[in-house]
Amino acid sequence: MTGTTHNNPEALLGLRIMTLLHRQQKSVYALAKQAGLPVKTVQRICKGEGKQPSVWTIAAMARVLGVSMDDLVALPERADTPAAKASAKRPRTRKATSMREEA
Repeated sequence: MTGTTHNNPEALLGLRIMTLLHRQQKSVYALAKQAGLPVKTVQRICKGEGKQPSVWTIAAMARVLGVSMDDLVALPERADTPAAKASAKRPRTRKATSMREEA
């Protein structure tokens, strides 16, 4: 694989795929054929080479490997996403008096 794996999302994807293939005792060739993808494409992805694969390619491989696309890609949650902002908010506290009582 090219580059450092912790800074290269393509290399991490390839590593995850290779790990799943090893655990399931499948080959790159079997994954490609079952996913309906060219063998060279799957080989390139597993090596972390080239451009990022399309969502359709990832979906096909995830289906064959029996995992979700999120599990296969495993993108880290960014701090500026709505989900991250919601979980980072301070818990609400109840006011002692309601708005009607103040009037």
